[in-house]
This record gives sequence, structure tokens and C-alpha cells, in this order.
Amino acid sequence: MGRRMGIVGALVACGLLIGTGVHAQDPVLSPDGWLVFEHFGQKPDGSSPELDFDQRWIWLAHPDGSGLHELAPGMPVEGKTSPDVSPDGRRVVFNSWLPRAVLWEVAIEGGEPRALSDGCSGMENECMEWDPAYSADGERVAFVHVGWDDGAGYTEIGIRDLAGGPATYLTSTRVPLADGDMGQPSWAPDGSRIAYHVSGVRVPHPGNNDYPSSIEIRIVDVDGSEPSTLTTPAGTDAADADWSPDGSRIVYSTVGYRESEGVGDVRPAIYSIKPDGSDPQLLCLDGRDVGCTAPTWLPGGDTIMYWGFRTWHLMDADGSGKHPIDAAHLTWFADGLGYGYFATWVPPQE
Repeated sequence: MGRRMGIVGALVACGLLIGTGVHAQDPVLSPDGWLVFEHFGQKPDGSSPELDFDQRWIWLAHPDGSGLHELAPGMPVEGKTSPDVSPDGRRVVFNSWLPRAVLWEVAIEGGEPRALSDGCSGMENECMEWDPAYSADGERVAFVHVGWDDGAGYTEIGIRDLAGGPATYLTSTRVPLADGDMGQPSWAPDGSRIAYHVSGVRVPHPGNNDYPSSIEIRIVDVDGSEPSTLTTPAGTDAADADWSPDGSRIVYSTVGYRESEGVGDVRPAIYSIKPDGSDPQLLCLDGRDVGCTAPTWLPGGDTIMYWGFRTWHLMDADGSGKHPIDAAHLTWFADGLGYGYFATWVPPQE
């Protein structure tokens, strides 16, 4: 819970993951599309005066580094984290930063965001909502709901219909805060299931912050049927799941990207696996490759984007063909301007 409730590390793993060198290549993504990403510290255009780790924004840039701009500057005042882009590429859902964590949606062109978290104050010890994710039809968002019952906090998966009405809470997913918390829900393409990860309590870790004692991926039916734990290779954690566009595989990292904030010595790997836990495939290994965190599938399912050292990288679905999108222009995070989190690729709109 410290990652959202006031304990923010002075460093993040994405600025410290140093692997073997990879030479920049020409971007393979259309320069007319957008990368939508969270950024914190200083604004990547250099316009903020100091390094403030509680200043969190959402930014957009073309894959060649051009067109860099902030999404809906100053709205809401708490800042913006955990963006996801609607399947049609026209909307962005996110949660506001502390002290009021609730869900918002805004057009990708900007404008005034609209609040989604009806009936949730966003305040600690009351109700908070974070890590929203669109369903494949763009009509619902799954998110992490944080509630308190007689002073005891818990997290669970919630679902909101964007047309309105009260949220649905999958109580079968509930995890007491005393035991850890959860993050990063991801919808199966057919809308029947949601994958998410559950982190254990934080324990002292070499470096300059604590890290969860364990992280595992669970999968639950949208009707709340008893969640199951994804079986992964022995001895490895599993976090930040993303379902492939055809629903046949899940890609994940062995290190929780947001959980590793402030922990400088974690060495992640990226795996692809079938939803039943069979056929695990090692795609990326930090120290041999570069970075290996925060993987997401690109449309079509042939390419995976992930955070490598200093910039985003692409690789084929089998782990081959690794290269930075544009290392020459997308390296703000290691140049004294703060750090970045997950990115979503938005193809050019017709």
C-alpha cells in the first residue's frame, strides 16, 4: 500500500536497470501514432522547476519523440496515474494521485476530464479506486477498489459500467491490507475474465526501499467466480499481466513495475504463458537483455512493448528482434527529468 499511500521512493527500478547495450534502430511504429504514458518527477519537457516525486502526469509523444505534450494539464489537481486507452483510441481512463485516488476519463485530445468514481471519496480510510483498465468493447472498466470495514482495509477488483450505475465488486478477490494488496487488472479479449496481480506484505529488501514478499497473478471470472492463481515457473514471481489480443496467452514480468519503485537491485524477466499456466516461454531476462518490465501487447499480437533501460523497447512475440523504439529521443527518464511508467501504443486514427 505504500506505493499509493504516501511512501514514495527516491528512485525507481526503471532508472537503475542496466543490461547489455542495444543499438538504436529506426522506429517500427508509425510516427503518426501516440505513446501514452505516466511520468513523474519533473515534466519531460523540462518545464517544471524541481524533482518532485509526488507530481504525476500523463504525457503523449510520437514514437520518434516528437509531439511531446501533457494530457489535460492541471486537471485534476491531484495529478494523474495509471492510464489506459480505450480500444477505439479516443479516450483515456486514469486515476488521480494522492490524497484523492478516484477514476477519471478524458478524450485523448485533452479537455476536461469527467469523474467516474460515483460514491467513492478517494480518501484513505474511506474508499479509493486505482489502476483502471478498459474492457475490449470499451464499455466497462475494471479497477482496484480499496475499502475499509470497521477500520480494517482491503483491496478487491471492481467493475464500472461507463454508461453509469453503481460499481460491481468481486468480493471473492478481496485481499486484506494486512496481507498485501493488488494491481494492474487486464481483461480477457472476450470480456469473460480478468487477470490481476496480488502482492504480499512488503519486507526489507537490499536497496533503498521495501519490496513485496511475493507477487502472483490471479484470474477471476467477471461474475466473481472463485479466482485461481496462475501457475508460473517455480520460484518466480508474476506481475503486470497483459492478455494477448487473441486471448491465447498472457505476458507478464517477474517484477512488479510500480512495486519496484525505490528498489534498485531487482532483476526482472518477461514471460509469455497460456492462461491455464502451460507453455511458459522466457522472452526477456535483465542482464542478458535490457530492463524487462511492464510488458504490453501491441494490436495484432505479433509484438510486445516493454520498458528497457532508459526507454521503451519492442520485441517479437517469441522474444526475438529486441530493439528500442527510439533511444535517441525517448530517454527523458535517465536525464534528470524524472521517471516513467507503463506506456500504451495508440495507432494513427483513421
